[in-house]
Order: sequence, then structure tokens, then C-alpha cells
Amino acid sequence: MIRRGKSDGWLKLPHDAINSWSAMQGAELSGLRVSSDAEGEKQKGASLRVTKDGLTLADNPLIQVPRELVLSRETVEGYARSGDGSLRDVLEAAGDFAQTSRGAVLIFLLIQATHSCPDLPHSVDDERTLLAGTSLQPALHAKVRSLYREFDELKSATSKIGWCQQTWWDEIDGVLTFDDWLQLDAMYRSRALEFPNIGDAMVPLVDMANHASGNDTGALYECSQDGAALLLLREGRQLRSGEEVTITYGDEKGACEMLFSYGFIENGLDDARDIFLELRIPDDDPLKRPKEHVSAAAPGVRIYSRPQGVHWVSDYVWIICVNEEDGLQFKVAQTTDGGRELQVFWKERQLETLSELEEILRDEQQWDLFQLRAIATIQPRVIEQLDNLLETEPGLENQHVNVREGPAALARELRRLEIALLRRATQHFENEVRQCRLVDPLFPEVTIADFRRWRNWVSLPLSESFSSPPEKRTTSRSKA
Repeated sequence: MIRRGKSDGWLKLPHDAINSWSAMQGAELSGLRVSSDAEGEKQKGASLRVTKDGLTLADNPLIQVPRELVLSRETVEGYARSGDGSLRDVLEAAGDFAQTSRGAVLIFLLIQATHSCPDLPHSVDDERTLLAGTSLQPALHAKVRSLYREFDELKSATSKIGWCQQTWWDEIDGVLTFDDWLQLDAMYRSRALEFPNIGDAMVPLVDMANHASGNDTGALYECSQDGAALLLLREGRQLRSGEEVTITYGDEKGACEMLFSYGFIENGLDDARDIFLELRIPDDDPLKRPKEHVSAAAPGVRIYSRPQGVHWVSDYVWIICVNEEDGLQFKVAQTTDGGRELQVFWKERQLETLSELEEILRDEQQWDLFQLRAIATIQPRVIEQLDNLLETEPGLENQHVNVREGPAALARELRRLEIALLRRATQHFENEVRQCRLVDPLFPEVTIADFRRWRNWVSLPLSESFSSPPEKRTTSRSKA
């Protein structure tokens, strides 16, 4: 429905029409206009352009959008209370999902599209195979699964509402499909901004501002005291007529996140900036099931690059790297309502969340060894991801002859940037391995590079001395 509405024009207006719409609705632009594609910038679609020379701070706010035009959960609930029975029915049926900003806005957009729709078949080109080996592929699969679940829950919640059953879900005449829900989510993710005192919201006019990072960012957005959404020229900036006014979508967002949320990759990147790699607890870990049960952390590691070098962060890796012989314990406790819950302890100290574990381990005498276990867990995963990218790249060159060039070019760029980051990360971990030293009074000069040549080095219980010959030690599993 939505894809068809865009292509047929009944769900789309020319960009220039936004200028007259804003004047009618009471939204104010100071020295700006919404412009269609500039020459050589077709990928932007639309932008905000300066209409006079010498735009300065005196012209602030560049945009002022009345609060009632800001599409937030509060606004949607107001429309429902003011008499839109269809909207109210679906919001009530959707329950907790409609209590979130995203849920309320998606339902509102769906109702508006339904009101505008004359009819409906459609087709979808699936280009996801271009992402093979990239970190975007599992993220996209997880997102699609989540959207399917939401769509099924929406159908279940609204199928008993008469007009919903007839208009949306009827087997013959129903117009709503999963693709519509996917399109709505894309609209929301690519345009929603977080405003102070409002939360996540879609703001007309302001959402026409394209992204630029660092010193190239021309403006910022905030709220006035009366709740109006404002676009303000940054201090120290002065723009000439015809120049574009930009905001930042997040200077430190990685290439994968930018492509996932906004559909483009910023120019001039040396690497992907940020990548999330899934980690798994080994199957032979005797505490695998309780570890998975108590862990609310994202099951992976985030690797990111900054001018100072490559860094990584993960709450999850530490639960992989320790076990019962180290001090990790699980206990079943009875709750106040008579139920039971699994609790996690480190040497009799209860942990409220796994995010506490790293700080606790830092204070342990064996912190260096815990670090080495973490490196030994993450490093092979980095190499595996790099190998996946390099192995799938040649095959993609000769496939997908009918794929659009735009998505194909973006996929190639994402692969290039992620390969660059993973190569930097591989070198980073090799350097860490060379620099690490095991803290043992009997072997003060033994580095981890030397120690890795010993059999099952990471499986040694901390209670054992490193001075024993490795061939005499036995263990039931590897810890790293």
C-alpha cells in the first residue's frame, strides 16, 4: 500500500509544496526554503537551502514548528482524544506497543495512509543478499523478525475491530501487508529525532535537513519554552544564499548504523567507525544456560575506531571469560510473590547487572589474565568476520545483474569500510597480545604470545601455578 502510494503519487507531494504547506500551517522558516535535488546531489532527495546572503545567528530560529505539528506520542494521543475513532481503536488495541513513541507514530502513519489509499497490489525487490558477510546482514535479519512479530501482534490486537478487519485484514479486499509495516518503520527511523522534553518525534521541515558531521554541521535542533521545535544556526556560523543547512544525525555513528537507519553512508570515511560482532558462550561451558538466562547485555562486542586508535567494549565477554572456579556463582532465590529467580554472584557478592562484572574483575589480582581471556575470545571472532567478508566479496561481483546500482554501490562501500576497520582491529589485538604479560612471580618475562604456544593455556584454573609443565595439567574445557 505505502510503496504503491509513493510511486502513484497519492501518498507523496513535490518537495516544493512543503514551503506553501508550512506557511498555511503556521510553521516559520527564516531565510530558508525546502529545495529539491541540487545538481550533482541526486542522492539527497531534498535539502534545506539558504535564500539570502549572510545568514547569521541574528536570523535564529531558522525554523520554528508549532508543538501541535510535532508528531510525537503526545500529539497522536491528542488526535485520538479529539475524535479520530479509528486511531483511538487501534491505539487501545495495540496496548503497550502504542505507549511508546515509535509505536504511536507508526500507528498514526498507518491510519493516515489507509485513509488516503484508493486500492493496492505491489512488488518488492529483495537486495539483502548484497550484504552477505557484513554486520548489517544479521542486524537486518533481526529487525525483519522483530517487524514480523510486531505486525502479527498488531493484526491479532485489531482483527476484532470491524473496520480494521474489513479494510486491513480481509483475505480478499484487505489492503494491509507486511511491506506497509516495513515502510512505516523506515519512515520513522530515518526521520525521528530526539527532542528535549518531547522525546522521539517526527518534526516537519526540520526533518528536511540532511546530515553533516564535525565542523560541517550548520545547525542544531531544540525546543522552545512553549514546546515548539526549533532549528538554530550554530554559533560562529554564517551561510550564503544557496548553501545547505545541515544537522548531525550522530557524528560517531558507524557506517552500518547510518545505512541501516538513514539509507546512506557518509562520504570521506576511512573505515566503518563502528561494528558490532555477535559472541556466543561455548557449548562446552557448564554454566552456559544460567549465563544466558541472567544476561541482559547485548550478546556481542562493539569495536570502534577513533583518531587515537581502535577500542572495544562488551559487558557480555566477561561472563564468557569467567567460571565457577574463578568465583562466579549462580543461586536460586525465592521472590516475594512465591516465585523463583536466578541470581548471579561473584565470590558471594551479588551482581544486580552484568555491567558490574568488569569493574569487579578489574580489582582482582588476576585481572591481566581475565583481559587475555577476553582478547582470546574476541580476536578469533574479528578474524572470522574479516574472512567472511573477503570470501563472499568475489562471488558478489558476478551476481545480481538486475540489482539497482544505488544499493549495490552502498553494499560495496559498506564492505570496504568494514574490511578496513576489521583489519585495523586485527592488528590492534595482535599488538595487545604482544604487550600483555601474565602476572606470575615465577615467570615475570613470559608474554601471552609465548604462553599461547602451551597447550590449552586459557583453560587453566587460576588456582593452578603456571610453573607446572603444561603437559601435566588437565582440564575439562577451555575458558576463552
